[in-house]
Amino acid sequence: MKKVNYISLAALILIAASSTAYADGFAGPYAGVEAGYVTGQDKGTETFNGAINGWTENIKPDGGVLGIFGGYNWMVAPQFLMGVEADFEGRSQYKTNNLSLNGVPQSADLIKTDVRYAASLRLRAGYVFNMDSTLAYVTAGYAGVDIERTFTNTIPPLTTNSVTSWENGWTVGVGAERFFTPRVTGRFEYRYSKYGEKAVSAAGAFGPGIAEHMKYDDNTLQLGIAYHF
Repeated sequence: MKKVNYISLAALILIAASSTAYADGFAGPYAGVEAGYVTGQDKGTETFNGAINGWTENIKPDGGVLGIFGGYNWMVAPQFLMGVEADFEGRSQYKTNNLSLNGVPQSADLIKTDVRYAASLRLRAGYVFNMDSTLAYVTAGYAGVDIERTFTNTIPPLTTNSVTSWENGWTVGVGAERFFTPRVTGRFEYRYSKYGEKAVSAAGAFGPGIAEHMKYDDNTLQLGIAYHF
């Protein structure tokens, strides 16, 4: 009988441990890796010596995302969480398209948008449920992106120039995260990011005084794995 009682006690301890293993699991520091897919839109208006001249750009680069992230969470109520998170990612996201004059694509004039890196610093707010193993959250904050734009005039003699810039903006998104072991979570996240207007010189390709005023935004879907310390 004592043996049965000991076994029953051990079983109860294991059940209790398993039911509370995640109770404070989301609180504290964590780090992980993420991968996904991004679709972007890079739109612009051309000016000559500051005056709009009828030329426009519309490029839709898409590609893969691979990055790292880390952050810290605080439980502000039994089921509510607040946190801060940063990430940095490399991207294989690029596309080439024709410029348009008064809405008509021009075959001789090209622009290539190559999004190479991105980063963000965000707040997170979420609700913990499912026996404290699952987190649903919203996130918003600063976003930055590194873009190289290459302009080409293919009429001989071919002329081209490239400009690389770091552009600042904001991002907002939603996600879900779940523990698969007492220390490891998997996550799914969607974010929309928008960046400010950037004046980019295209004088090397299209002639003196030519500038392209570009606005970039994107949508990202990502999966991630995190370790909670």
